[in-house]
Amino acid sequence: MPAKYFKLRDSSPEKGQVWRGEDLGERISLCEAQTIEPIISEHASGKILEAGCGLGRWVLYLRSKGCDITGIDIARDGLAQIASYAPEAKVIAGNIESLPFADETFDTVISLGVVEHLEHGTEKALAEFHRVLKPGGTLLLAVPYQNIVRTLMLRPLRWLYKKIIARGPRPFSEYRYIRREVVRMVAKAGFSVERIEADDFRPPYNMGMYADWPMLRSRRKWRLNWVGKLVRLPWRLISKWSVTSGVLVIGRKSQAAGHKS
Repeated sequence: MPAKYFKLRDSSPEKGQVWRGEDLGERISLCEAQTIEPIISEHASGKILEAGCGLGRWVLYLRSKGCDITGIDIARDGLAQIASYAPEAKVIAGNIESLPFADETFDTVISLGVVEHLEHGTEKALAEFHRVLKPGGTLLLAVPYQNIVRTLMLRPLRWLYKKIIARGPRPFSEYRYIRREVVRMVAKAGFSVERIEADDFRPPYNMGMYADWPMLRSRRKWRLNWVGKLVRLPWRLISKWSVTSGVLVIGRKSQAAGHKS
């Protein structure tokens, strides 16, 4: 479990279901605008599971590229939208901490922006991902990244908001991770970490600053207004990690490994 320092509480009822109310076709088109798309397309092979598929944009996107992919999620209304959009898509209802699949079923497990919403920690979910992967299988795991802007600017503002305006308890929303925490938790689950990459949208879209700073949003979803673009530019010139929304980890299950109990 990450340090409490990066534990985010929010009054939003969505908790990981930011896709609610969005058009599925538009969501699918965003896959090609995401910086991790080439990595996912390169490494997602064989029999694929998306654990926590939400509205199914990656299930449908990869399926359109000829992939054999199954999605699982606890949100039945999201699954119903997928079934209405693409009845032939393979999606089922289920919990990622208790996957209804036999050991060593999949060649690839994808989980993007899901496990950070487990307040008790990621251990059970990652153990399940390890269990259902074949020896030598690939884990593609993306979680929110605690970038420098979030640390230096957003965290103090959230603290002030909590102390002055939103007094009293607020429900848990998600954890945000630094890179070494993600590497540590994936390695602890039995995977060798092969690569880490920044996860955000490519311009003109933006994920991190759009999500964190409502005053910097354009009227067009996932785009910044001119002020947001100006604010983002110097940070982005310093490093892509300064403002990136998430971090993607590529993990590998040992060729000799059975499932991790």
